[in-house]
Amino acid sequence: MRRCLCHHRTHSAQTILHSADHGANPYSVRYTISNHTPGPVAKQASPSSPAGVAPAVTRRRRWHGWAPLLLGALLLLLGGCDERHKQAIIAANKALDAVLPLVDRDTKQLREGVPEGAKVLGKHLDSDPGAVPEGLRRTMVMTRAGVRNLVAAKSNFFIFVAPDGEVLRGESDPDLAVGESLFKAIPEAKTMLQAGDTAVEVFGVMHGLRGVQHGDDLQWVLGSPVRTNGKITGLFVSGWSLRHYANIMEGQVRIEMDKARKDPNKAAPLVYFFIVKGSRAYGAAVTDDLNTKVVRDMDIVKNMKDGKFQQDAELDGHVFTVIGRPLPPLGEDAAAALMVRKP
Repeated sequence: MRRCLCHHRTHSAQTILHSADHGANPYSVRYTISNHTPGPVAKQASPSSPAGVAPAVTRRRRWHGWAPLLLGALLLLLGGCDERHKQAIIAANKALDAVLPLVDRDTKQLREGVPEGAKVLGKHLDSDPGAVPEGLRRTMVMTRAGVRNLVAAKSNFFIFVAPDGEVLRGESDPDLAVGESLFKAIPEAKTMLQAGDTAVEVFGVMHGLRGVQHGDDLQWVLGSPVRTNGKITGLFVSGWSLRHYANIMEGQVRIEMDKARKDPNKAAPLVYFFIVKGSRAYGAAVTDDLNTKVVRDMDIVKNMKDGKFQQDAELDGHVFTVIGRPLPPLGEDAAAALMVRKP
């Protein structure tokens, strides 16, 4: 992460003011300003001055004329940084509002697609779906290709679960979830066996469904029973890791921020997208844990006012502004947040 130029300028400005108070010159180590009033000083004679008489103006004192000018220039630069950050926050709010409807669309695709996929899958499976795991995988791939909502779904997993909770096969290869028990990892998932025409949704953590290799994660999991000849032979389950989905949404936000750039030669502000669920926050795969902790500790869901949240924070010498919005498609305790770094 690059050092923040504004932070460097602020430090420089503070150094100048501090130095002016204490009579020190911040621009040169070689020359210092003493506290007494300059006057005639006995000095060795030089070819350019009479013996015993000091030059009227020394190099030390000439710095006094430059200091106010340099201080003014720094303050102007700081003001420019503040204005750019203000515009970045406006652009970030617009970008966040622009991408939030995508969450409604994406959650609807799975809520409608999973039950439909379970019905189609049941028509192509026999009474022992796990007998040929690779055949089961191919059938899931074929089923998903025939269900429009599932083709467009942002899921990072599609799995077939036996009635006892064991994952018999996943669509991905390598299959990280196969052999794990969904019911042991997320006990509430057992209620999926009683689902009707709508999928049952739960939140939980299962290693094989993670969207990132390391760090905290949480999965949104939907499942519907698969019936073959009227008998439940398993569950068709899909969903996404919140960090996997945060990665997708962060890309969408950056596209919106890039569109809003007035100067194509200047990079768009650096932003990080988070999904807040309860007291936890989940960022994209490459998001630093310290950034996540800052967002988590703000307790955005609780501190939301009139559907909006905004608060500044300083991290590792950089100033960030965090903005937030409610995220009803993922629950009343969910929110979307953007962390915007001051340029």
